[in-house]
Amino acid sequence: MATEEKLWYPKLRGTINYRAWKKDMEAAFRSQDASTIVSGEQAKPPMPESAPGLLREEFVNQVLQPRGRNRPNREEINDQYDDYMAG
Repeated sequence: MATEEKLWYPKLRGTINYRAWKKDMEAAFRSQDASTIVSGEQAKPPMPESAPGLLREEFVNQVLQPRGRNRPNREEINDQYDDYMAG
């Protein structure tokens, strides 16, 4: 079973570490096949649509599935669910 490692990079501190930070970010984007999206060469893919009629718990479980980004907080989930219900 493959495990996904979480990468860690130092925070950007302005001109102090910009060059190293930029190289780290470019490598991270390339590793996720996202460099063409970040550069604007390719359009961002649309977010997958949620199936209609999900119960709140089913919706939350779907939203919390890993998508290669940070997981949303409770307020963001509530906002997304409200938008979903408003349809």
